[in-house]
Amino acid sequence: QEEAAQVTGPVLELTAGTGRVTEGLLKAGSNVTCVDLSHDMLEILRQKLAGAASPPLAVCSDVRRLPFRDYYHLAVIPFNSFLEITDEEDQLRTLSEARSALIPGGTFICTLHNPPIRRRSFGSDPRLLGPFEIPESGGRLEVWVNETWNPGTRVAEAQQTYKLYDSTGSLEREQTMQLRFSLLEQPVFAAMVRETGFEIVELFGDYDRSSFNAESSPYMIWILRRP
Repeated sequence: QEEAAQVTGPVLELTAGTGRVTEGLLKAGSNVTCVDLSHDMLEILRQKLAGAASPPLAVCSDVRRLPFRDYYHLAVIPFNSFLEITDEEDQLRTLSEARSALIPGGTFICTLHNPPIRRRSFGSDPRLLGPFEIPESGGRLEVWVNETWNPGTRVAEAQQTYKLYDSTGSLEREQTMQLRFSLLEQPVFAAMVRETGFEIVELFGDYDRSSFNAESSPYMIWILRRP
């Protein structure tokens, strides 16, 4: 949101989902285009933000094949979503498409996990995220996560189980989802962004803009520029 507030031109949000980040971009006064591959998630985004002063344009598209060229002043792919692209050629294609969508001098922000820190959470036993209270119903949501790591492919396999409880503590619904995501070391991603024509402006280690430390920073927040 702070970065978007500094930009006078249009903003492109990739993997926008249901608009959790979009709301902040709109608060910054941005003219936002939201891209996601899911029709259903974009429909939730449209409904949620229909009352905004300048509702975002929601485009259902593959981030590896964007229908934009030389237009956006800022592009973002937030909260580690880039890592859900696990094939290296697809990763390079996505970076190239993001670059092509920007005007010369435009900025691209990409946030990634820092692999050595992220791998500490991997283990043989499921771990609990939450519980998350649900004010509307008085219930709660538990998210159980089990993750394994393949060092040869740099890809993690994960299983997330969502358990929804009502206000009395009774289990109402349970759903399990399989996930795959990659973890890219700092030198590897740096080489990829240079290969696709970006300049590296900054590398932060957290959302407080602290400098990146390979041994302690939870994230790699890359600020890139199209020359």
